Amino acid sequence: MSEMQKQIVMDITSMAPFVNVKIAESIKNLMETEIEQEILKINPDVVFDDMDITEKLMLLEYISKSEEEREKDAQEAIPLEEILKAEGLNDNDLHD
Repeated sequence: MSEMQKQIVMDITSMAPFVNVKIAESIKNLMETEIEQEILKINPDVVFDDMDITEKLMLLEYISKSEEEREKDAQEAIPLEEILKAEGLNDNDLHD
């Protein structure tokens, strides 16, 4: 993120408490539409049905990564089984 983008985000954050809900919702919708457009530039086949903004942001972050970054993430990922074991759980506990 450029310094200009960082400043704009800080400005928006500072202004947000002072706008009414209708304006805030309009800004949110505009930003979500822009996120969708960025995703579609990279992957035009994406269908946004049942995706909330968090999922869209996660998708954009993922598809924006290089293949090397994705491979690194995959190598550093901790398997679910290890996390469950560390918490004293197993696969069956997830189904209860």
